[in-house]
Amino acid sequence: MVNWFTPDSSGLCGSPCDSCCAAPTLLAETVSASLSKCGFSEFPGHASTPPKVYLQSAYSHTGTAVWNGGGTAGNHSNSTVNFTSTTLYAAPACTSSTTTTGGSSSLSHEDGVDEPCEAPTSEACWAVFDPCASICGPPMGGDCTPAVTTSATEQHSTVSTSGSGPTGDGETCSYSETITTVLSDEYTTAALNGYATAALPAYTGTFPSSSPSASYDLSANANTVSLSQAEYKFRFQPSACYQISWVERFIGVDAEGNPLAPVDTAMSWTYSGATPTGYNPADETTWPESPVYNLPIPAANGETTVVDVTASCACGS
Repeated sequence: MVNWFTPDSSGLCGSPCDSCCAAPTLLAETVSASLSKCGFSEFPGHASTPPKVYLQSAYSHTGTAVWNGGGTAGNHSNSTVNFTSTTLYAAPACTSSTTTTGGSSSLSHEDGVDEPCEAPTSEACWAVFDPCASICGPPMGGDCTPAVTTSATEQHSTVSTSGSGPTGDGETCSYSETITTVLSDEYTTAALNGYATAALPAYTGTFPSSSPSASYDLSANANTVSLSQAEYKFRFQPSACYQISWVERFIGVDAEGNPLAPVDTAMSWTYSGATPTGYNPADETTWPESPVYNLPIPAANGETTVVDVTASCACGS
């Protein structure tokens, strides 16, 4: 709200020591940005509060599976895998890249025929003869139940078993496999704030608005942030002594989004100078201006605005 004395019939203060004190014009520019985290969530059942996100996932898979058919047929199969895959997200653009090493191979010899499989850069040839279900599982006494351990950032699955044929004909199997996934390089909220702040557009210097606003809004899961900052100034009709007073008011919000009690910062600025050359009370572009003030990004969820703008003139004092 702006308070001032009643202006003359023109609605303007036509001289530095008029009987009125006209309201200043508030000029502002607000710039804003919004950004979200990207990457890998913590493993189910182990999420933090708020949940954490990681930029890197490293996957490794090693294993061997061997079956000897026994008897006179000479049938046998074997398979190996030694494969790693690492996926990395690059913040803040959130482009991802994956690098892999190793691969897999298998050889199945059935009825005198070799069926080889080579996959030097993938897991495609691992255990193509299904060592658990048909070879090293219950028919041969093996236990293929994986032992799984999980934390927020790591998951390990391990199987190690062997067995022999029920008829005593020399049929044997062995099977071991380990799969591990490790998350690392947490995408912190501090980093998210820094990237979002860096993404704020530069001020244009045009002051196109009359409502400066600085805000900060971090989502409940700390995954997305929206923020803004502003700069503002006042344009006014000069008086021998012209003082502008206003309040920078921050209203925060609690975890449920409810507004908190306002936090006010009282501000003022006084102009005491000669009427500028070229000043025309009917042309606002010729009016003098205050210094530029800044509304920085708040440190917590909420918004800072400019309120309670008043002007007072003390001509001849």
